[in-house]
Amino acid sequence: MKKFKLVFKGSLSEKKFLEQKKAEGYYLTGVINGVYTFKHNPKVKDTQLQTHFIETKHLKNEHNIKDTSPFFAITTKKLDLSRYAIVYTYLKDKDNPIYNSTDTRMTENLYLKHLQNIFLGITMAIMFICLGLWMYLIQQSYKNSIAAVPLKFMLLILLGLFILTFIINYRIKTTCPTQVDEIYLSYSVSIQSMDGKPDIQPLQHLGAWRFVTEKNGKYYYNLYSKQPKEVLINTLNIQPDHIFVYSQWDLFPVYMHF
Repeated sequence: MKKFKLVFKGSLSEKKFLEQKKAEGYYLTGVINGVYTFKHNPKVKDTQLQTHFIETKHLKNEHNIKDTSPFFAITTKKLDLSRYAIVYTYLKDKDNPIYNSTDTRMTENLYLKHLQNIFLGITMAIMFICLGLWMYLIQQSYKNSIAAVPLKFMLLILLGLFILTFIINYRIKTTCPTQVDEIYLSYSVSIQSMDGKPDIQPLQHLGAWRFVTEKNGKYYYNLYSKQPKEVLINTLNIQPDHIFVYSQWDLFPVYMHF
């Protein structure tokens, strides 16, 4: 099965799209020019989908998945005009993610900043070309309505590039910030819930959430936020004995919780 979808690779929109297909029993086998190719296998419903950014030099030519492999399926996509790639993995064991999310966040940050630099270069090129064309038309005594066409085209393209740059910058700040981008505090958050995985979506305004693992009804997250710990605990509105927020400034390790 093939589906066409224009989304930023690794974005929340793409993840929702792939999760929807996984729930229908389809797993990703390839991405070319916005066309997503899937294969059907009901077993994929019991896997955990993860996306990771890596440098292309770390890619292997083939992925031979054996029965003993922790992966149900692996698909890689080289990202155009960059030295980065995104790896989509379907992990058999939901309780033991094997990748360090901090490492992939850093690579994702570098890739998104690379995209920003590309858009900046395109913006400068369009400005020089359109302004040069406008000056040429003025010198050739064209009517103002015709001479203004390059400027209108430039403004339209710049508006589109501004929107794309804003989206990328927002994604950097909310999903893969670094200390250089913002003064964010790093927290480990564990939530005890017997009703299933907590809904973090309404709490996105607190910062960048990354799910780590679940064990015995306890859900562990990494959180980058500007808010102090006391504000976070109050905002989460969860019983004190069901939540633990640990920052790098605390004097005892997170494994003491529960």
